[in-house]
Amino acid sequence: MIGILATAASIFLRGWALSVLWGWFVVPFGVAAIGPAHAYGLVLISEMFRSWPVEQAAMQKCNEASVWMLSLGVPLAVVGMGWTIKEWLM
Repeated sequence: MIGILATAASIFLRGWALSVLWGWFVVPFGVAAIGPAHAYGLVLISEMFRSWPVEQAAMQKCNEASVWMLSLGVPLAVVGMGWTIKEWLM
């Protein structure tokens, strides 16, 4: 049950992260901005290509805190790295 909740929360957080990164790095090239709803859709499409059975097996071996940290921490870390790159390059 925790894996399902963490995955759902992760998809929303990854959608938010994608919309922020898109605005920082893609919009300056003249591509239209996307909102969170479009970003969620793109995240869901990309999730279809991930290896779900392997990920689910790995999450079953983790404790609850590790599952939440991986599901929510990775998108936040990616936005943090993106912000650092944006500030450094622009």
